[in-house]
Amino acid sequence: MIDNKKIEKAANLHRFELIASRHGSTLGKPMQCSEEVIDAETELIEYSFTTGAKWAINEFLKELWHDVDEMPKRAKAFIFECGDYSMNYHVGMMFNPNDYKKNAEIWHMNRWCYLEDILPKQEGGEQ
Repeated sequence: MIDNKKIEKAANLHRFELIASRHGSTLGKPMQCSEEVIDAETELIEYSFTTGAKWAINEFLKELWHDVDEMPKRAKAFIFECGDYSMNYHVGMMFNPNDYKKNAEIWHMNRWCYLEDILPKQEGGEQ
């Protein structure tokens, strides 16, 4: 899972590479600008990178999960979140669409996603 520390680490590396390339820094050669310019650029680059990374993760998660009112495709494995107060996850597969609404109520389903959408893909795009 990508957390805030990983995003900050990547933003810091991105900032360093970008500022070094913009101001002609290489090993043993100092940057060709003032410290104030670098400080201002650092804040802007890190903020932009971090904000963009968090936005991308949130957009991905919005597309990943389906509303409980949307019925999964027949015979396609899905994982669902259920429960009122504690988060529990279960794997299911629907064969009879008539059972879906009944089971969604019994299990107190909140949302679901296809299992294949959260598993890592192998080379060639297959799981």
